[in-house]
Amino acid sequence: MDSKIFEAIVKPFIDLTRTEARIYQGHEVLKSLDTKPGEVDQVALAAKSMLTLKHNCDYMILQSTYIFGIVFDKDSDLSVIFGPFVIRDSLKDEDVRDLMIKFDLDLVYVDGFKEFISSLPKMSIPSFFNLLSGMNAAVNHEEVKLSLKETETYDLDSLNSAYAEEVKTIEQKEAPAHPENTFDYEMKVMECVKEGNFRSLFQILSDTNLRNPEYSTDPLRDYKDRAIYFITLVTHAAMEGGLDPSTAYSINSLYVQQVEACETQPAVSQAVFGGIKEACNKVYSICKYNTDNPTVNRAISFINEHLREKINSKSIAKELHLAPGYISMRFKKKTGIDLPTFINTQKINEAKRLLTFTDKSLSDISNYLSFSSQSYFQNIFKKITGITPKKYREKYQKNNDDK
Repeated sequence: MDSKIFEAIVKPFIDLTRTEARIYQGHEVLKSLDTKPGEVDQVALAAKSMLTLKHNCDYMILQSTYIFGIVFDKDSDLSVIFGPFVIRDSLKDEDVRDLMIKFDLDLVYVDGFKEFISSLPKMSIPSFFNLLSGMNAAVNHEEVKLSLKETETYDLDSLNSAYAEEVKTIEQKEAPAHPENTFDYEMKVMECVKEGNFRSLFQILSDTNLRNPEYSTDPLRDYKDRAIYFITLVTHAAMEGGLDPSTAYSINSLYVQQVEACETQPAVSQAVFGGIKEACNKVYSICKYNTDNPTVNRAISFINEHLREKINSKSIAKELHLAPGYISMRFKKKTGIDLPTFINTQKINEAKRLLTFTDKSLSDISNYLSFSSQSYFQNIFKKITGITPKKYREKYQKNNDDK
């Protein structure tokens, strides 16, 4: 897997957890993804041991207090380590001292270290396992079932007791099972997105809810977390379907922000399903123009990856090291559409998304997509869609708000 794609897949999970993270290539740090870096580089201290773990999805617990996670890409030497999370409600002084000794820290700074620990995110072990297995599913497309394992770094008996109690509490709430919560359901949705199969996707999504979180102490937060995880899986599937990483990550970022702004579960569902449908549509717009000509397919990919730039036959020819006239001729022959029309159509499709889901002005959208002027943008938009950008926004942004 390419490192940029790997980062695009794991970053939303890291943003969600608000903890430290490092992407590694082999044993070398490729990139830091800290959202709230601390004075003590916890990940670096844990990495030496964790990078030797054998499973694609694994974890390490220290002193019955900290937990770190790691996901290896099974097809490359990339991995991500994230954490730590505090898995206990309170720490004794001897636990804090043991941690400082473990990290080779001067005990003189014990008060400061206690304050540092109190600032770390807290997460139950079952929740952490769900997060870790979800990230692994996004990276490796495999289902894993995690459980506590025997190791010398923590008291297995005490943690097993706490873990069992947490699981029992969840089960006793008798949350109804929904097929959309299952691994198979997620894989079906991802397959539809990967193939750009909008009809099948609509059939799967209709009359379903993302999740029923009645057993949660914070149902809306639980619903949002699930939505963000699902959007991440979908954008990964879209990249596998041919969508360039920058566009996929743009979709991910836009709909994650929408999810976070929602105040009700139905609004969250609407946002996440909107993201799924847009990703599927983007892949479909690529697939329907795919041809048996590699040169034309490369031209299509270049156009979709550079919609924000001024694109013409000359810029495409320069990228592909071919003559502009030859590119234009082959494109028309294989797709049935002349090159300028295709470029404008793809730009207008992006403009429709921006008009519906953002508050960017017409001038900003025109500049963003590198049209020569706002009036030219408006003329092209009306020519392709049949209505002006202003009327399109009034119609579809209102419809989106009403759902």
